[in-house]
Amino acid sequence: MADQLRLLGLGAINREQLYVSLSRGREWARVYTDDASALSKAVKKTDERISATELARLRKTQKRRRRTLLDMARLLQQRNVEQDRAMAAPIARPPERSAGYER
Repeated sequence: MADQLRLLGLGAINREQLYVSLSRGREWARVYTDDASALSKAVKKTDERISATELARLRKTQKRRRRTLLDMARLLQQRNVEQDRAMAAPIARPPERSAGYER
């Protein structure tokens, strides 16, 4: 660890690398750059990696979502089929009156 730190030439840097570099200075750190907007863009990039456990959890969640979406699609398809059948069914007529029936 250094008491003072000066960083130059930050061309290929990301958020994690900058944090590690800046944390090396105990008292202070200075960053010198000729392109502040490029530095700003660079530190917005991240090289974060996820653990195997996090990856497994993410895949499980994605499978669950996919299954839910497929179930919803099946239900909608079933409902559409039922509606099509109902619309295609003949309209029920009232029962015929018997000849001997009068009001």
